[in-house]
Amino acid sequence: TATESYTGVIAVPYYTEGVVLVNITAQAGTSPTLTLTLWTQDDAGNNYRLSTLVTALDASAAIKRGYLITNFGKKIVIGYQIGGSATPSVTFTLKGHFKT
Repeated sequence: TATESYTGVIAVPYYTEGVVLVNITAQAGTSPTLTLTLWTQDDAGNNYRLSTLVTALDASAAIKRGYLITNFGKKIVIGYQIGGSATPSVTFTLKGHFKT
């Protein structure tokens, strides 16, 4: 079973909405999967899951997706988990654009 890894804490105290951009540039292995989750973090460092952003891949190696997010608090963390069989791997980047 794959475990979820996390980005560092992203401070967004002055923003009310944004878009998370996911750029998947390569996939390998048998039936690779990528699950991204959006978490908010309180001042004590506890994470709370808000939503799942990506749950599956298709046969295309290059996939670009954007996810609108709102009501995410002052700090966010993105979780990611790669699954599949035969040594799955997924190469991806995340970017965020936020506004007040």
